[in-house]
Formats: sequence, C-alpha cells, structure tokens
Amino acid sequence: MEENRGTGVTFGEICKAIKKRLWIVLIVTVAFAALAVLAAQFLYNPSGSTYSLTFTLFYPGKGTGKFPDGSPFHYRDIISLDMLTATKESDGRFEKIDVDKLLEKDGVTISESVSADGTPTGEYTLSVEAGYFSGRTAATDFLRALARRPLIEAVEKAGQVSYTLDESAFRNADYESRIELLTRQKEDILAQYDEWIALYRGNYAVAGKTLSNHRAAADVIFGEVVRTALLGELETNGYVLPDLIASQRAALEAEKQENQAMIEELKRALGEIPSTIALAAEEIAVQPTGGSQPLDLSETLAALLVRNVQIDSQLKALTEENVGAFEGQLDEIYEKLQDAAAKLQAVSNALYEQETSVYFSTSQAAREGGISLVLAAVGGLVIGFFLACIAVCLRELPRAEKRREEQNGAQGAQQPDGAAEEK
Repeated sequence: MEENRGTGVTFGEICKAIKKRLWIVLIVTVAFAALAVLAAQFLYNPSGSTYSLTFTLFYPGKGTGKFPDGSPFHYRDIISLDMLTATKESDGRFEKIDVDKLLEKDGVTISESVSADGTPTGEYTLSVEAGYFSGRTAATDFLRALARRPLIEAVEKAGQVSYTLDESAFRNADYESRIELLTRQKEDILAQYDEWIALYRGNYAVAGKTLSNHRAAADVIFGEVVRTALLGELETNGYVLPDLIASQRAALEAEKQENQAMIEELKRALGEIPSTIALAAEEIAVQPTGGSQPLDLSETLAALLVRNVQIDSQLKALTEENVGAFEGQLDEIYEKLQDAAAKLQAVSNALYEQETSVYFSTSQAAREGGISLVLAAVGGLVIGFFLACIAVCLRELPRAEKRREEQNGAQGAQQPDGAAEEK
C-alpha cells in the first residue's frame, strides 16, 4: 500500500527554522530597533517636536507694562534677536545655537495665556523646535536663560535710572528757577517712594529701612516753610546771579532816578488847579480797554514813593555777600537732595534685586509632538522580529521542503523492492 504525505508547511517547521537561525533573527531585530530609535531621534523628532516652558515674571512695576526707566515692556520682545543673542552669549553652553536661523525659521515662539474673560494673565509659554538642541536638558537650560532676560534687563535699567538733578542745569538757572528745580526734584523723589509704597506697603523693609522711613527722610529736606521763606527773600531783595549784580544795581539806580523825576512832576501837578490835574492825568493814564481815564495822581505818587523805598532796600541788600549767602542756602539744599536721590537709587537697586524673580511651572521643558524613543524601540523590535522571521522562513523552509521531497523520493524508490520480497 502507498503512503501519501502532505506537502504543506507546518507551524513546527516554521519554529524549527526560526530556532535554527535564531541568532540572525535577534541581530536583525535589535538592528531594526536601533534604527527606529535613531530615525525618531535624529530624523522625525527634530522637525516634528518642540520643547515648551511656561513661566511668570515678577519685578516692581511690571503691571504698568514698562521697565524702570519708562521704556515699554512687551513679552514678544523676549524672542527678539537682541535677547536671543544676549542669551546665547551669556553661557558657553549655548554657543552652538544658531539664533539667527532659529528666529528666521520661526523656530522659537512665545504666547501669553488669557483668563476666561480674555484678560491676559501674565503667564508666558516659550516654545522651540527640538532640532536646535541636543536634548531636553539643553533646551530647558536655554529656555530658562531666555525667560530671565527681561529680568536682567529690568535690573540693569533700574541701575541706570538717575534721580539726581544735573548740576550744570542747576548752576545755569536763575534763583527762582533753581528753587523750582529743587521743588520738582523733591516731588519726583517722593512720588517714586509713594509708587513703591502703593505696591509693597510702607512697612516693607529694603536697604536697611522701611519705605515709609526712607520717604520721611527725604520729605524733611526743603520743606514748604523753607521754600516759602526763600521765595519771599528772593522777591523782597531782588537777588540776581553774582555776575549780574552790577548791571542789576545800575538798572535799579536808573529806575529810581526816573521815579524821582516823576515824583517831582506829580508833586507840582498836585499843587496846580483841578483842571490842570485832570488834564495831566488824562495824558498819563490809559485804561487796559484802550479808553483814557483820569488817574488819581495821589495814588500814583504813593506807588512811586513805595517803589523807591523798595529800590533802596534792594540796593542795600544786593551785595555780593548777601547774594553769596542766599546762593549758599540753595547749594546746601541742592546737596541734600542729591544725597536723597543717591539714597533713592540705592533703595531702587536693592528693591529690584529683592523683588525680581521668575516662576517656572515645571522644572523641565515639556516635549510635545514627535515619537517616544521607547515606543520607537518597541516598534522597531516588533517590525524587526517580524521581518527577520519572514526572511529566515523564506530561506530555510524551501530547503526543508526540498530535503523532505528527497526523503520521500528515496522512500518511494525503495518500496517496490520490499514488496517483491514479501511475495
């Protein structure tokens, strides 16, 4: 009887073929996994993923949308070429980052979150393409440094703000203008303290004192009583700058002589008949409306007499010694206010050092997009194993089939001889 043998491939033969070439299967599988990881890391992920970092900035007066020197702050300036370049130059680890290309290719972006009613929250998110960095740590370091740039700029600008009064401007002004300049400077100093007190309260301690005490120390300089007294003395004595004393005295002397001549004329007019007085008055006085009205000559005479008394008083007071003493008072106040301005500068520096900070929502930048390397490795293992198995089977199974056919052929050739012997 002839035995029929099936020619199909069994699962056992497949397993046997794979087992026979297991080392090849393992090598191919691992190779595909490595290729998948490398492809994800260096080909797909760099262009298909980004690193993002969310943060919030704090510095005195940020709510005004300005830097300490009054220049505007806009969060989009954080990704300007100047700030990117400054960040790159701040640390040697960033020297290989092509910030020009990063900006040109829109590889860096920034956005501000908004509340439910559409109000900006002051929370910003920086994002960069992963391809510009060697990894998550490098991207995080750069984004953190970039986020701090506005604060560094705020501290620098705070240190550059000057609260002092330019000495040349002060010296070149007349005495009334000097008093006005000193008044304005004091008002500016107090206004700055008031602004900080509104932000942090008066008992906030900075530079060794509370803000209220710093303000009080500046407030006692050049008080209103002193200011009023100086303006009164200036008006009464008619002080002018030292190099103008001679010309001012000459002008006063000339005015006095002219007044005296008018006084004599008025005295004569007052001794004449009323009609003559009225006629003289019409010739002297003119109303602001343009019409002519007779003046009370006695009032005019009294005014001129009073003015000459004032001139005599001013001539007596208008000496280099008196002018020098008055100028010395203004200089003393000027020096005290400049000391107060320097103190204000020190308080400003200390305040910005204390209150300038950045809060990061996460310690590391978040990666978005791309393929996980673990997932890529698993996928590579599966695909590599499957392809390796197929390759091994395609090579080994035909050989096994051929060997089986040869064995079947040999058995078939021997079968007739066995049958003859039985007969």
